[in-house]
Amino acid sequence: MPPVAQDPNLEPLPDFNGPAYQAIRNLIVAQALNVTPEQAAEQLLAAYNANKQARIAAWDDQVRQEQEAEAQRVQQLRVEEEARQAEEERLAEAERKELEKKKPKINDFDENRMADSVIAPQPSPFALNKLKSFEYVELLYFTPEGCATAAEENRTTAEEAFGLTKLDGFVALKPVASFRASKNVIKDKDLSWRQMTMGKNSMLYHMSKLGWPEKHINALAHFFFTLEDHPMRMRPDGDRILIVFQATVRLEWHDALDCNEGFNIARINLDTLRTVADEFYDDKRANGLSEVSLLHFFTSWYIS
Repeated sequence: MPPVAQDPNLEPLPDFNGPAYQAIRNLIVAQALNVTPEQAAEQLLAAYNANKQARIAAWDDQVRQEQEAEAQRVQQLRVEEEARQAEEERLAEAERKELEKKKPKINDFDENRMADSVIAPQPSPFALNKLKSFEYVELLYFTPEGCATAAEENRTTAEEAFGLTKLDGFVALKPVASFRASKNVIKDKDLSWRQMTMGKNSMLYHMSKLGWPEKHINALAHFFFTLEDHPMRMRPDGDRILIVFQATVRLEWHDALDCNEGFNIARINLDTLRTVADEFYDDKRANGLSEVSLLHFFTSWYIS
């Protein structure tokens, strides 16, 4: 059945006994036997009611289908709106988390702890950055004079000075002071005994603060302790030889760690120590002979 245009329940009942249906009644009377005009009107009414009931059923089914379709449309709109709101909330939460990551943070503090009685001098950002990366760095940076130089350089360097560095495959901006070596650095082998001793104490302290493994810190501390109590110090130039020895071995220790071939630096290799001592005395004798030869030349020249 084609769609019903309007509700059949609202249709007015036709007057099949009226003049509008006179011709139809006459046709029924003429074609049927023993049918009065009143009976013809009743037949028209019965046919109309049957047709009306069929149209009412079709109308009700049509209304039901339209209501179901509208309910599905409303449900679909509700689902789409909920999905849109959920996506907006997800994006807003992601943006909030991203902003939270970029937001400066401050660490908590212990309410029962006061400042240390002695505040250790601060080495340069370059030295601390090297130490934080578990790389070799000269002891001078951790001596009192090295820390004083760092403080002076920090006062004369603009805080906003940045440079490019490669980090995890990406190029990033870092303060220039964090990767610029000091122009006044002295090699470990040229330090005084006092500088070596004070420098290693400060370095061990900062290694602990920067998260070095306790095993590594203990080995290095034991290495320096052994040097301070070594019998070599009783020999002529013993301190100087031990200073050169520690410079050689500590650099080798870092290189070995980088190659995953680390050794226990606390175990003193006497062969290496003898080699360093022999080279030191050989150089000293060679320099002594050169001075004697030069003195003999000038003396001979003056006498002649």
